[in-house]
Amino acid sequence: MALIVGSLSSLVYALAPFPFLENFSTSDAWKKVPLRITSLESNRLQDGFALTGEVWNQQDSPLPGIQVAVTIRDHNKELLDEVFLKTQPRLVEPGGTAHFQLDYRKNPTLIYGYEISFRDAQGAPIKHISGFNTE
Repeated sequence: MALIVGSLSSLVYALAPFPFLENFSTSDAWKKVPLRITSLESNRLQDGFALTGEVWNQQDSPLPGIQVAVTIRDHNKELLDEVFLKTQPRLVEPGGTAHFQLDYRKNPTLIYGYEISFRDAQGAPIKHISGFNTE
């Protein structure tokens, strides 16, 4: 019984939208991140992989010249290649979305996986988050 009460108390504390509690449902931390990945799909191919994605500008100002950096790792999880993609459109208005696509056809037997990150037009990192919260 104590385990049930303790578990329920923890869930309420973590998720209940009470204005006097700072928790996952009341936190504004996700709003402080400029980009949200709203779609990401990858397909392993015989001679490489294909990647498509969509990002959403959560800021109140436009984001020009977003670059998507795709870091490709080998079976030892070491750097195999790094590819830079441009989003379409190049200027992402506040609340707008942009798409990116990669068709990678090199070193198919060495590919372990990939990581993505984002950079602004000057090459500085842009923080991002994944998910579908659209509040």
